[in-house]
Amino acid sequence: MREVEEMKPQVAENIEIKERNIKGVAAVILSRDGKILVVQETETKTKIDKLAGDWSIPAETIKEGESELEALLRLIGEEVGENGDITCNQESDWIGDYQFGVRSNIWGRAYLLHFDGTSDIPRFFNAERDEVINHRWIAPQEIRNLPRRKGVLEIVEDFMEGRNGIVREECSSGFRPNR
Repeated sequence: MREVEEMKPQVAENIEIKERNIKGVAAVILSRDGKILVVQETETKTKIDKLAGDWSIPAETIKEGESELEALLRLIGEEVGENGDITCNQESDWIGDYQFGVRSNIWGRAYLLHFDGTSDIPRFFNAERDEVINHRWIAPQEIRNLPRRKGVLEIVEDFMEGRNGIVREECSSGFRPNR
């Protein structure tokens, strides 16, 4: 595993990152017992291949003037509802950058967040907004069989393989076996 110092973006990479047009953040939220949190989408956004009913990891658009960290904190509040027991080190927990729309040059940045609890503890997810519903903990490999939005499979697989700093210029389409 690379040292944290090696994973820090250099100045040239920062310019490249800005050119990637990062528009959102996503979070693989990992419990102490190895499960990840998934949510079900309630909105359709065809530009990024997201349909109501798709399963996803929590993800949020970065607002004008907002930093990635601010967007991650807002994501937790709006889509999960709790943040005192969730931590992230932006440098070492950066999974990668993923392009969701080649023609529109829309990129998202994915992070690993650590939940200081286990999936078997009953929790009430009091998300501030109703963009996502049906929060549940799953084994990471279970995402392969769920109807899901574009990019989720690659992000979760990169997490499972222990990859950091990945740049994927194209993600597979959403998976919807019954539609």
